[in-house]
Amino acid sequence: MKKQIVCGRRLFLALLLSLCLLLAAAVPAAAAGIVALGSDELLAGVARAGDGETITMTGNITNVEETMVIPAGKNVVIDMNGFHIRDKQTYHPNPTPPPATIWIDLLMEDLPLLRIEKGATLTLTSSNNSGDPSEIINYCKRGFAVENNGTLILNNVSLSSNARESTALLNNGTVIMNNGTLQSKGMYSATLINNGTFTLNGGLIQQTEGDNGFAVKNSGKLEINDGSVTGTGNGITTIANSGTVVMKEGYLLASGDGVCTINNTGSFTKSGGTIFATGASSLTIVGNALLENSGVQVDPVEVEIVNATVTTAKVLIDGKEVAFDAYNVAGNNYFKLRDLAFAMSGTAKQFEVSWDAASKSVLMESGKAYTPVGGEMAAKGSGNAVGTRSSHNIYLNGKYVDLKAYNIGGNNYFKLRDLGSAMDFGIAWDGSLNQISIDTGAHYVAD
Repeated sequence: MKKQIVCGRRLFLALLLSLCLLLAAAVPAAAAGIVALGSDELLAGVARAGDGETITMTGNITNVEETMVIPAGKNVVIDMNGFHIRDKQTYHPNPTPPPATIWIDLLMEDLPLLRIEKGATLTLTSSNNSGDPSEIINYCKRGFAVENNGTLILNNVSLSSNARESTALLNNGTVIMNNGTLQSKGMYSATLINNGTFTLNGGLIQQTEGDNGFAVKNSGKLEINDGSVTGTGNGITTIANSGTVVMKEGYLLASGDGVCTINNTGSFTKSGGTIFATGASSLTIVGNALLENSGVQVDPVEVEIVNATVTTAKVLIDGKEVAFDAYNVAGNNYFKLRDLAFAMSGTAKQFEVSWDAASKSVLMESGKAYTPVGGEMAAKGSGNAVGTRSSHNIYLNGKYVDLKAYNIGGNNYFKLRDLGSAMDFGIAWDGSLNQISIDTGAHYVAD
């Protein structure tokens, strides 16, 4: 009898151990790093993060009522992960007809949503580029999306200001912008107020939909290595400079009635890039100091300027849906060359892309697997943009090819059908499904 009891106990313990092992295997592993859903969780994550550690957002933060602060001594990365941060809005019914809902946005007036203190370093980035852009948005009059007094690095995120007299970024420290967007849309607003050092390596700084505003007010040092700075609207000034601007590449554009590309009372040096203005009573340069100090000459060329809208069509490659950052210009779809090369790598029509800085040429090689350089398949643009005809030469297998391309937000977008013709892959359009199909096993047929 005792032997039977002992055996029964052993069997019970074995079954219990097996059940525990099964339950342990069923529980998903905890996510690596620090995750944050709300503003309190985000700040708590910053507080406990180690040097260079990443805090990953897991949802939108839409209730900011007081400035979030990155304190001195901290060096952290916030992965916005495809989500946005914005100030809280207080809604009230309109007291007079017609019945509607209006908002009173006084909670963050004159305040930034996010402040980086002196001695702190923050990298804003996004590992999820499949949907809406990762964005910090200010909706308050005279408010700021971000105020930087330390060091800020921007990788593929957007800082936006959508209110009168507001600012996307106030910089009193050091900013390195590698790609992404700074934008403002309110009247009398300034997208970037730079009192420190700002380096633009790529991306777009733009002022749109708000008259009498500025893309940049600069009293510090602004270095433009690539990318675009644009102003669109009546009475817009793209750059008002009382400090130092060094332009090595890129585009400066003002578009609208009574606009000015550069109003300069400081130092402006230009060794490359293009500066232009378009519209009634538009001016490219104002300020004798610009000509006296640098001897800069505006490129004496006519620049084709177009309006670009975000492509809403679904895109399939060999039957598989792929989310692209693409624009529609005059009824045609334009794609980033590296995005298309990335998505088609491994197919029968794969191709390599490289850049020859000496000749400012794009080199394409058919049949070779694409080598990623970072930034491919970035998030879609969030609205209309201004594009300029690209002047870069393009070579396919060592031979010059005439491919139509536009520079939009600091990136070159190529006409899809031109690429299909040059690389000989099939393209089909289904208007009823709003769908573009790319078939790497078919030959190109002109529409």
